[in-house]
Amino acid sequence: MTEDELFDLLTAVEERVPTADKPDRFEREADDLEQGEYGRASLLLAAGEHWQMRRSYADARRCFGEALADGGEAASDPIGNLLSLALDEGDRDAADGFDAHLRQLARTDSVSATSCHLVAEAYERHGDLRRALRWCNIPFTHVDPFDDPIDDLLLVDRRRIREALGLAPDQLDLMAPTK
Repeated sequence: MTEDELFDLLTAVEERVPTADKPDRFEREADDLEQGEYGRASLLLAAGEHWQMRRSYADARRCFGEALADGGEAASDPIGNLLSLALDEGDRDAADGFDAHLRQLARTDSVSATSCHLVAEAYERHGDLRRALRWCNIPFTHVDPFDDPIDDLLLVDRRRIREALGLAPDQLDLMAPTK
């Protein structure tokens, strides 16, 4: 599967498949691919996210675990999804363990901006704005935000969280697109 084919498949399922059927459909599509094949982990993560939205946490955990075991390339690290799930379930110890694991990856610039966004949103959703802000800042650790391309979504999230914390705008906040 190519990157374009994966994008088209993810988009088609999101746009055309009834909400109740999406997680099963993503899983069936993943089952059609070999372990490690490009797209399989992404499809499992999509299925898990839909299970999580439906509060079918055991199914979500299974999908995220399969994506992690798959080892294939995905936009986000399944550990970030597991952290989000742990927060939804109220398992702070597990969330802290996943957070520590991801921070270790971040120290070597081995965590994607997509993962940082996912984790920041999870913390924000659960009212932990300080940790949410940390995850919005992590992608800027290894880049010069004035020279390198920046994820606009992270900038918007970062500004919103900083405002909620009562912090004065900084240079990155001024770079965030406005609505």
